[in-house]
Amino acid sequence: MLGHKELVECLLSHGAVVKEKNKCGWTPLDEAISYGDKNTVRLLLRKLREQTLQGLIQRRQKLISSLQNLDDFYAELKWEFHTWVPLLSRLLPSDVCRIYKSGSCIRLDSTLGDFTGMQWSRGNVSFIFNGEEARSDTLSLVVLDNDSKSYTRMKLMGAAEMEMDLNEHINVLMSKPVVYANMSTQPITVSRAQSGWFFKAEKTERVGEYSTDVYNITNLSLNIRKRREHLTPEQIQERKKMARKVANGQIEEEDLMDEEGEVMCVSLPPPPPSNISWDQYINSPDEEPPQLGRKQDLKVEQKHYKASVCVTEACPIEMRKLLDILEVIAPYKHFHKLRQFCHMKLPPGFPVKLDIPVFPTVTAVITLEKYEEVQTETSKFLVPRD
Repeated sequence: MLGHKELVECLLSHGAVVKEKNKCGWTPLDEAISYGDKNTVRLLLRKLREQTLQGLIQRRQKLISSLQNLDDFYAELKWEFHTWVPLLSRLLPSDVCRIYKSGSCIRLDSTLGDFTGMQWSRGNVSFIFNGEEARSDTLSLVVLDNDSKSYTRMKLMGAAEMEMDLNEHINVLMSKPVVYANMSTQPITVSRAQSGWFFKAEKTERVGEYSTDVYNITNLSLNIRKRREHLTPEQIQERKKMARKVANGQIEEEDLMDEEGEVMCVSLPPPPPSNISWDQYINSPDEEPPQLGRKQDLKVEQKHYKASVCVTEACPIEMRKLLDILEVIAPYKHFHKLRQFCHMKLPPGFPVKLDIPVFPTVTAVITLEKYEEVQTETSKFLVPRD
């Protein structure tokens, strides 16, 4: 917040955690973006990637053990995205994730590269974790691009590949608002859904091969915090223009693709020096921290949602175990949202169909379309010869 880059380097060299949040919910990377020094953002982002890889390495053995304790299976998980914004639903993606598990190997096939806000990338990709060929120099994780017939073997920290898209990532971070959208699950209520006009009965629904009990979830809220003090007036106006297009249903696919164009950002002039003393800072109440760094341009919104879930006792796999595995092998943000949701006080059983908010204007319907305990041929977990 005060631009002490040498101290940032010192702390990072001693293992300071980049994802750590302060009492206001912001990370050091968020504050570095606000301050606007490109080199500090680079330091933090590089260390964040290293720490993420370290976490994956530490979880690798746990992941192998978890896989060995699960029965072998094949599953299909369907994602459908919806929005209340007129005409925009036709542009939203849908996807069927195909999941194969055998021994200490798992593979996920997807046509959805990634989905963030109103941007997504299409493709035909496969994530393969092969615990049986674990090596010291890799994460045993391979990403296949089935259209271009190419693959990437995820390397450990320090690999030159980590630097390749660092500049692009920095430019994206410094040209967009810092946004957090968190689901608040404290006040939620879960109740059995009812059917019928006069003679009420507890609602059931057939989902694939399962007969399920339907529950309504109310008082679910999405808290959105957005900071933009590091943006120029022109960048803010461009974002407002895009937001109006979205609100009026006038957005086209070309607009979304234009958003992905490369933007070269430069370091910002530093904010005025702070006149806050150390004693004032350390003795201030948690809920009212003194203003350090650039003056915040903060917008807070809260959107309320209703959600529903169809559960069955018949599915032999635990959702939390499946999500723990998928979050390691597939770095999709919507898997993280699904995991957040499933950590709520859901009714007992496996949630085979969920209707949940994933972004401020977008909800997702996730359906377990197929689950069968079968063995998969070994070749599915290897890089094809071509």
